[in-house]
Amino acid sequence: MAPLHVLLVDDEALARMRLRTLLQDITDPLCEVVGEAGDATEALALLHELQVHQVELELQAQELRESRAGLESDLRHYADLYRLQPAALLTLDAQRRLYEMNPAASALLGVSSEHAIGRPIDAYFCPDSVHRLATALAQAAAGVAPPPGALRLTLRPRSGPPCAVLLALGPDAVAQRHIASLLRAD
Repeated sequence: MAPLHVLLVDDEALARMRLRTLLQDITDPLCEVVGEAGDATEALALLHELQVHQVELELQAQELRESRAGLESDLRHYADLYRLQPAALLTLDAQRRLYEMNPAASALLGVSSEHAIGRPIDAYFCPDSVHRLATALAQAAAGVAPPPGALRLTLRPRSGPPCAVLLALGPDAVAQRHIASLLRAD
């Protein structure tokens, strides 16, 4: 239950102090003293000010709810775009661990996302490709623009022979991660 908001009004400061102490001792936390006034005029002015603040807070709360609803809608939209993208998309952290992957990436790597998430991507590439990917990620983390075009790497999927892929890196705008797009080069 929300606490009862109390405005103490008395022309004697000591009486108001005693009332505040009594209310805190008896009803805490059911009662919250939100202000004190020495006379009716002061009390009405304070009450008006509190009502204005209450209306402002209610408007701000409504704006926050609307903003949150919009952000949640955008998040669902972009999650669907990521998931339904025909290109293999991987989200990598600075240590080259898989943070997220779409179904196309799962198919290309030959492994379920449940098995791959949190593990280094190095296991899916030839050693030379791991080195070039690590260099590209380090440069991206340092703010160095990638060279034009995609990085050509050799993928070692869990099932099937190695294959050439083109990898393009982009920053994840939300976190300190990178989104990698993989396309078969053959």
